[in-house]
Amino acid sequence: MASSSSAEAALESGPVVKKAEVSATQFLKSPIVTVVVGQGDKVQSFPIYKDLLTAHSRFFRGCLNSGNNWKEAQTNVVNLKEEESCNAFEVIASWLLREPEPFKDIDCKTYTLGSLVDAYRLANYLGMEQLKNDLVDYQRARLRAEKQSPALSMLHFLESHGLSQDPFYDFALKTYVRNYLSDKSSRCMDFCEEALRNGQVMRDVLTKIHEYTCKKWLDPCKETGCVYHDHSGGSPCSAIRGGKRRRK
Repeated sequence: MASSSSAEAALESGPVVKKAEVSATQFLKSPIVTVVVGQGDKVQSFPIYKDLLTAHSRFFRGCLNSGNNWKEAQTNVVNLKEEESCNAFEVIASWLLREPEPFKDIDCKTYTLGSLVDAYRLANYLGMEQLKNDLVDYQRARLRAEKQSPALSMLHFLESHGLSQDPFYDFALKTYVRNYLSDKSSRCMDFCEEALRNGQVMRDVLTKIHEYTCKKWLDPCKETGCVYHDHSGGSPCSAIRGGKRRRK
């Protein structure tokens, strides 16, 4: 993956535009960028229109800007070598190309919840707020439909990748605590094992348990409107209706 300094420079470029603003005519005329993911015998290449990448990712907008002297801008090849799995970028490529559309049908099992969480982590690195918001909306709907709860391992994964202040971490944390308190027995072993593995996650869990016992909150999976979204890059939210958040 690009160095941290390169990533920071890339992410300093302007806000990501709405997907609707990128027309078919625009991206069909743009050059193809090859995104190389993985290492060794697990390397996979993804050919994607440059306009699609730069419209939705501050990282790609920065490193592919023709105004800089970066190698990526000259060769139209971007290496994400530090990615151990291609699954996360497969989700991102699917979202960009809308083929298939994995976030429209909650019964679609094209991707596991684990691969979607990994895609969320990568989308955060690449500065793709709109994709992050689509992913969190889809996962909330899917968890609700399947009557499942985020596992502590999900919280550990998010925290270990620097996402403990992210809206999705807040969603996963609140949902886990609410379900844990309503069914302690089935999660007791999970709770104890994580306490030994990740002290920060458990401190967050215990804090939320205290908050919930003082004032119960609604099921985070059932909230509607602009909730648990990231708009730090200035991207608009299509979930807002009349400027208010609605709850079921």
